[in-house]
Amino acid sequence: MSSSNAKRSAERLHGRTDSPRKRRRPATSCEACRTRKVRCDQGLPCGPCKRSRSKVDCVYRSEENNGSLNARSAVSLESDTEFHPNQARVSTSVLTGDGADNLAARIDRLERLLDRRETGHQYVPKEPSPVRPRLLLRSTPDKTRLFGPGHWMYIAQALPTEGMFDGNGADFELRGNGAAVPDIMKLFLRLRTMRKAVKARSAQNEPSGAGDLRSDFLQSLPPWTGCEKLLNRYWDFFDPLYRIVQGQESIWAEAKNLHIRLHETHSATGAAKDLPDSFLMKLGLMLALGGALSPNICDELHVEEASQYWIRLAQSWLTGQREKETMSLEGLRVFCLLLLAKQTTRHAAGLTWISAGSLVSAAMSMGLHRDPAKLQGITPSEGEARKRLWAATLELTVQAHLDTATPILVSTEDFDAPAPRPPGEAGEDLQSRLFESLPLRLRVARLVNGIKGPSYDEAILLANELRAEARDVVAFTQGLSKPRSNRRESFHSCYVDMVFHRYILMLLQPWMVKSRVDSRYYLARKMCTESALVIASYATEHGSIELQLLAEKGRGSFRGPISLPVVLVLCLETFLVLEEEGPTGRGVGGLDELLAASRARVASVLGNIMELTRGHIRDGSVSLKSFNFMASFLAQFRAIEEGRDPKRAVFNALSESLQECARLVQEAHPWLAGMDENGHAEENRQEEAAPSAVDSISLDDFLNWDIASILNIPSLE
Repeated sequence: MSSSNAKRSAERLHGRTDSPRKRRRPATSCEACRTRKVRCDQGLPCGPCKRSRSKVDCVYRSEENNGSLNARSAVSLESDTEFHPNQARVSTSVLTGDGADNLAARIDRLERLLDRRETGHQYVPKEPSPVRPRLLLRSTPDKTRLFGPGHWMYIAQALPTEGMFDGNGADFELRGNGAAVPDIMKLFLRLRTMRKAVKARSAQNEPSGAGDLRSDFLQSLPPWTGCEKLLNRYWDFFDPLYRIVQGQESIWAEAKNLHIRLHETHSATGAAKDLPDSFLMKLGLMLALGGALSPNICDELHVEEASQYWIRLAQSWLTGQREKETMSLEGLRVFCLLLLAKQTTRHAAGLTWISAGSLVSAAMSMGLHRDPAKLQGITPSEGEARKRLWAATLELTVQAHLDTATPILVSTEDFDAPAPRPPGEAGEDLQSRLFESLPLRLRVARLVNGIKGPSYDEAILLANELRAEARDVVAFTQGLSKPRSNRRESFHSCYVDMVFHRYILMLLQPWMVKSRVDSRYYLARKMCTESALVIASYATEHGSIELQLLAEKGRGSFRGPISLPVVLVLCLETFLVLEEEGPTGRGVGGLDELLAASRARVASVLGNIMELTRGHIRDGSVSLKSFNFMASFLAQFRAIEEGRDPKRAVFNALSESLQECARLVQEAHPWLAGMDENGHAEENRQEEAAPSAVDSISLDDFLNWDIASILNIPSLE
């Protein structure tokens, strides 16, 4: 190498060149590799510089003005700084040779490139999670409850008021068209009293736990023909989902022998002397679950009243004087059946989310969360039974915590029990398939009700994963169809589809609320609305009959298409469309007609749900909140579209719906006819009525209500 070449190389290495050399293509190698004429892998630092025996600064220089870094070096710096912080600091220190101004320009460009690299894949830049709303706490002397971030109350708060659409409707005659405010308040009070009376009547003759549980239970059993029908319903519809009870054939045989002995001996004590209490409690709860899907299957027995009795009997057995004896796998099976029966039968009292926490704690204390292969003295059949019971425990636990918007206290890091294998020679099993999706659903449940919510990116990705999982599980369920089982498989496919879309709805509802003021969240709003429409579609005649029966009698996830989260999301979507497009644009152009048709579709779905809830009230349900809210919403929606006063329409519709509820409840429960006009029993007229929440509402407060306020009235729960 000549002396002139060596001098130019040294000057290039140390950055002391007087004028930059003209090049036809940009340099991609570092200065040291270019000087030594070796191949550069363009890392930061590159491989040759790492392997160099002498101390070499790995520096990349562009040929642009001001010597700013190009995009390639910015990307390399981003990817390597985490692993080589010292080298990164050394490299940036070399940039100080051109002066403070040049350094500032380079740093500014580098920061912009890194920021573009970091946020280029996000839907919404630099917003990791929505601002959590102020948490709602109901605190009274007799009841305290926190409404978690996933509760439907936050959707209700986001519903627009009437004044946002029509500023001229604030003043009107209170008694116009018979919608007198004092009359509405009296109806609220009357309905609440009637509802409490119905629930109190269903709780009569509750077992104390001190008597002979065996004798009490055996005397309440229906004839064998009725038991056979109810047990068939349990095995067909609930067992494939949960697999709580093992040994179907042995249970059938023991139950039939029990009825034969009861008929022959006419002695309840002698007929069941060889059967443990746990078997009798399991039998009663299985009959109650079968009765939830077959209210009129047995003429000799009022299934609903008997189901409530069996539920209370099992709860008394679990928590009574024999509580210590119930700490076994059989006791845990009774516990699981009890929680399931409480959520699927009408009027069943109890805090299921608290019980679910106790259930998972009891299961862990028995080691169900551990892999049976790691436990001593466990046979393969016992290990499979433990895995099935653990899968049922997790399913009930995550469902209960999602229903009540409370943080779930178990994660995938807390257990290593594998998925159960299909029973017998079956090659496929629905419970095992659902267990595979539990890690995803557990993660979503923790994010929905956790202190720190998910980012928008994370929520969208999880929602897409849930959608894909829903399609796979539904296809799997439909593939399990066997001859003469289409009705059962239809129930299972509809139910699991609702379960997954309910997770999507709960996950995205905060972003849907925020989309009202920020259109960047429109995708979350769209996906949330689509999930609500999927769930609501099962309220029509195309849905499973058994699913509609569960919606009538159940709570939480089992309410499905008539649950308030679904109703509120559909209502919010309709209001958002009205707010964006306005009612005056109906029918003006093709787009307006399309939007009007979309609103009409959602309103039609809500109308179907309202008709379904009306039928439930006619059949004896006292769950009135959804019906009255939808009556008020649809009246406001139609008034806005037609340019009428929405507040007047809401008051009129609310008055009519409350009167209809009072009539339907009284027809379903004729014994309520003995109550006076205020909802008090005739014999208690002289007694002073206890103060109520409705009594404390002033007239001014009532006039300021919007339709979301209806959801907070205790009498309509």
